[in-house]
Amino acid sequence: MLSDISSMSLMNITVNDTNSYPLWYFFNDSLIIISNIIGIIMSFLFIFTIYRLDHPDYSISNLIACNTCLAIGLTSIIMFIDGCYALTSDFRGIGYIDSTCIIRGILLKLFNIYMYISLCLKAFNRLRCIVYYTNPILKSYGTLLIIILSFWLISIVSILIIALTDGIHYDWGSHLCLIPLTKISQFTFLSKYQIKFAK
Repeated sequence: MLSDISSMSLMNITVNDTNSYPLWYFFNDSLIIISNIIGIIMSFLFIFTIYRLDHPDYSISNLIACNTCLAIGLTSIIMFIDGCYALTSDFRGIGYIDSTCIIRGILLKLFNIYMYISLCLKAFNRLRCIVYYTNPILKSYGTLLIIILSFWLISIVSILIIALTDGIHYDWGSHLCLIPLTKISQFTFLSKYQIKFAK
């Protein structure tokens, strides 16, 4: 009798555990979708506001801010799409690899890297405006264009290194395409790369 009660309790715990995971995934992925929708709206609303207020003369600082918002908006779009695929997997109750999975993973990392670099550029520009305001760096549109194009080139080369070494894979736990922790070399490369730019 005691063994029957203990086995029933164990079975109930197992059932509760397995039933709780889909609910948590559903909540998590829904939160990702909602937060990224807000991020997309806010990013492009800021860009549109700057376009209307500064037209036709745009300041360098506002253009850098718009560039950062664009990077955030693009990252949010890919994360929103990823969240939708993950939510679809939640409804199915099982993860599945779709044909655009690796492409989404590459784009997510590309926009992630570019967003990170753009935030560093924005922070540097704030320092320039407050401390080194007499320095001519970043005072011309041509210089800004060259810097932005250079950042795009750095981001593309960085993600190519990760993609060509087969670093991006489908993660069955999160239902997303990303660099899993098992890919130590690619994960370390990306981490060191971000720390280098932070300095």
